[in-house]
Amino acid sequence: MTHAIRLVLLAPVSAQESAKLRVCNKAMHAVTLKEAKRNLERLLTQVLDDAEPTIVVLETGQQVVVVPLDEYTAWQETRYLLANPANAAHLRQSIAEAQAGAIEERELRDV
Repeated sequence: MTHAIRLVLLAPVSAQESAKLRVCNKAMHAVTLKEAKRNLERLLTQVLDDAEPTIVVLETGQQVVVVPLDEYTAWQETRYLLANPANAAHLRQSIAEAQAGAIEERELRDV
């Protein structure tokens, strides 16, 4: 089975900005570049298995986030869908209706 990994370069972060790098009130896992190089296969396998991003901190202080490609793709799709204000409003309305229990289950049919 082949897995794809996407690397996203982030600017160095301050202590205040690092609070934004928390997922569900849980700090993201971070490793140094040296550690990432030493254990690259284990690091990538862990990212894929846990579906959790990992920060790799370079000697310059810059940071790279390693995320599974499917997760990155989902973020990109969400960003695209929410970029259109009308579409974003429709999605928010649909979510509110689903949370209120105003949903109707339907069977998919072959077209």
